Amino acid sequence: SWDNTVRLWDAESDQPIGQPLLGHQNAVSSVAFSPDGRRIVSGSWDSTIRLRDAESGQQIGQPLLGHQDAVLSIAFSPDGRRIVSGSMDKTVRLWDASIFMLSLKELAARAEKLCPLSKAERQQLGLFDPRNQATIQALTPEQSRACGEEERKQSH
Repeated sequence: SWDNTVRLWDAESDQPIGQPLLGHQNAVSSVAFSPDGRRIVSGSWDSTIRLRDAESGQQIGQPLLGHQDAVLSIAFSPDGRRIVSGSMDKTVRLWDASIFMLSLKELAARAEKLCPLSKAERQQLGLFDPRNQATIQALTPEQSRACGEEERKQSH
């Protein structure tokens, strides 16, 4: 839309659903739902692409940057793992959207490989199995850096 927003509408009642989705700095030229209906992607004359959670309207991650002119067309691949965009800069770009398909639990499990979580954090995220308690091991140097251990030691 020319007011820089994305709006969701109920097709039966012709009524808007929720508030307009803000973020673009210029007119929104193209919008698409992911195949599973969980995400919305939009392209704009501000040269950016924004990905949102369809239920909450919250933006997922940072805007996708790369086009040098207005994004005129946008679409998801049939499996939802890629986004394709076409721009007035005479380019077509392919974006990896698969990272945005992970659940919080899956993301936490991946992140824990870098920075192990506490028992309380594991329980809160549903990653803790009391029947399979791992022993607490010292962090590797890479994990210490990822977890901010070096910064904590220097600040004390």
